[in-house]
Parts: sequence; C-alpha cells; structure tokens
Amino acid sequence: LSQWEIYRIRALALEGQKQWSSAADVWIAALKTIHDPMTKALVYRHLSDFPDYRDMGENPWDMLFHSGNRQGYSKIDFLESSLCHDPKDRDTHITLIRLHEKKNSKDARVAVDRAVKGFPEDRDILEAAMDAAFVAKTFKKAAAFAERILSVNPIHQRARRVLVESHLAHARKKVGEK
Repeated sequence: LSQWEIYRIRALALEGQKQWSSAADVWIAALKTIHDPMTKALVYRHLSDFPDYRDMGENPWDMLFHSGNRQGYSKIDFLESSLCHDPKDRDTHITLIRLHEKKNSKDARVAVDRAVKGFPEDRDILEAAMDAAFVAKTFKKAAAFAERILSVNPIHQRARRVLVESHLAHARKKVGEK
C-alpha cells in the first residue's frame, strides 16, 4: 500500500471510533503525501464535515483535552483550503458565504467577491451574495445582486423583495445621516 492509502485507512479507522482530533491529524499528514489537487480538495471538504470539539461529549474536561489537537482548524479554514485546490467548486463557495455571513465580517465580502467572480451568472451564488450583502447592511450591493438575479429571472420574488427593501433601507440610512 502507498503511504496515502495507509494514512487514509488509519484516519477512517479513527473516524469510526469517533476520535475526530486524531483522525484530523492523520488526514492532515496524509495531505502531505498526495499531489493531486482534486484529492486534496476532497480531503479538506471531508475534514470540514468533522464535528467540532463541542460535539465530543458532555464532560468539559474531555472537550478541552480533545480540542487541543485540532491545531485551531475550523470548518471555514478547511473549506478555504479546499478552494485553494479546487476553486471551481460552487457548493463550497456557497457554504463559505453562508458561514461568513453569520459573522458579518470582511471575510464575507471576500468570499462573496471570489464566488461572484468565479460564477458571475450562477443564480445560487448571486442569491447567497445578495443575502450576505443585505445582512451586512451594504444595501446598494444587495440591490445590485438582486437586479442581476432579476435580469436573468424577472419573476424571482425574493430578489424583488430584497431590491425594494434595499432601496428603502439605503434611503433610511441616507436620511438618518443628515
């Protein structure tokens, strides 16, 4: 068996025993043995589905002990790494937008811009971008995404609502500034 296959078998065995931190460490070691970008992307996506340390049990000492081996990786980190190796995976882009949207951070804008640049006409990407912009209170941007969706699908009800709400919210914001 190749080194990759040995690591893979070991990691899957650890997953079967629900030893997520150890399995993650083995998968990360396995990544160093492969050169195919698609396989690396798939491993990173697989790692992103691992339960967080908070899911490991009720005992807080157990959770603290196990969380130390994750090396600070998060679902977002794994998905970002996946996109480095497979930038054309639209579902990963959408998932990242949704995850960043909850934080309302600069990373959300970066994820939106990257996804829209890679998939300028994809309705699901545009919807996620519209929602993220609205949540971030960047109403002009939300309206622009809504207009792009409506140019492709003029009867898209949610895009119509967001377009109207964005214009109203932007107007309220401008009136409030004066």
